[in-house]
Amino acid sequence: MLHYGCYTVNYDGKNLHCELLNDAGPYYDLSYREGMHFSKIYDGWMQDENSCWPNPCTGRTQCETTYNNQNICLPYDLETQTDRFSCGFETDTCTTCVFQDSKLDDFDWTRHYGNTSSSDTGPYNAADGLYYIYIEASSPREYGDKAVLTTEATALQAISLCLSFNYHMKGEPGKLEVFTGDKTSSLTSVWVKTGVQPNQDQWKTAIIDIPQLSNAVINIEGVRGLTYDGDIAIDYITLNAGACSVRFKVEKI
Repeated sequence: MLHYGCYTVNYDGKNLHCELLNDAGPYYDLSYREGMHFSKIYDGWMQDENSCWPNPCTGRTQCETTYNNQNICLPYDLETQTDRFSCGFETDTCTTCVFQDSKLDDFDWTRHYGNTSSSDTGPYNAADGLYYIYIEASSPREYGDKAVLTTEATALQAISLCLSFNYHMKGEPGKLEVFTGDKTSSLTSVWVKTGVQPNQDQWKTAIIDIPQLSNAVINIEGVRGLTYDGDIAIDYITLNAGACSVRFKVEKI
């Protein structure tokens, strides 16, 4: 990772341009990933304006690379910062993450690196970077206790969204579930994994379409199972405008 001020920078023979969004600090992290240029502010990504060179995106659109390596321009809104969110949990206080611990659940997700304290459960390392978050199933946790990440505090745009994240469920886990709906009504489950999973030592990827909703909220809920060896971990959450089929080759399993 390279550290530069937010000006034009030459990297790998390409001219990168970054745009100052606020005065949070004098430096930003620049990276080059899959033919796209990014400037990174903590855990929030801003797409570079020249990513779709030689036909850069214009207006309130951003360049994205699809699963078959085609560049397309998709809508965003920088003013409300609901264009693209990512949470990698590499910083202590991930205040830029659209998903925050709910104040209405039983306990919170724990930020961690390396293996968890209980044997035969939890990952050995993060899916991306060094840190991830997980629910600790040991005492004082009891069967059915819930830890919830929610977008409640963020005004999401009324557009279709694509949610993706890495997850790890080893041992005898309870349940990992995603809910969405209007903030003023009951939420609907749109994705769920329960119990023993295949290839338990491997991180897997969830790719979930979030329908267009007015006043939408998304919750990621981890539920403690019957025993202590049911740690559930997640890492690198992203939330993007548009349907998942545009970005990913989605295979139902």
